[in-house]
Amino acid sequence: MFKVISYLIIIVGSTSIGILYGESMKKRLQQLYEMDRIMLSISNEITYLMTPLPELFMRIAEDSTSEFKKFFTNISIRMVNGELYDIFDAYKSVRDELSSEFYFKEADIKVIDGFFRNLGNNDVRGEQNSIEYFRLKMKRIIEEADKKLKKDYKLVTSLSFALGLVVVIIIL
Repeated sequence: MFKVISYLIIIVGSTSIGILYGESMKKRLQQLYEMDRIMLSISNEITYLMTPLPELFMRIAEDSTSEFKKFFTNISIRMVNGELYDIFDAYKSVRDELSSEFYFKEADIKVIDGFFRNLGNNDVRGEQNSIEYFRLKMKRIIEEADKKLKKDYKLVTSLSFALGLVVVIIIL
């Protein structure tokens, strides 16, 4: 009886690891879509309303999901309080502080870094062009992540289950 329970624990544990990895892939894709939506919102705010960036980040925070709400609220607060005047420095400090809440990969972070590095350094037309450039990069990353998710999600969960079975068979 004890052996059967321990075998079940091994199978359930390995399957859970696969499911958690698959869910992290889903969460990354959701966050990439949210970041693209935020980039579009920033572009619209700058183009049509010419909203100052600290106020814009607070508006973005109000319309965002929990991770991004905290992220943009902290950037706005740091800029308003005068802790950091430079947008990229404020972004970088908050990014480092909240990195554990995001599922971005290195390539994703490079694009987002570039976006924030260029934000606020141009006239309105330059901002539009810059944001559009980074949105195109973000869309490519989203397409790749979506393909990878569709291809690998079932594979990862199935393999983790199979790995658990192999371990149990080896133990027998």
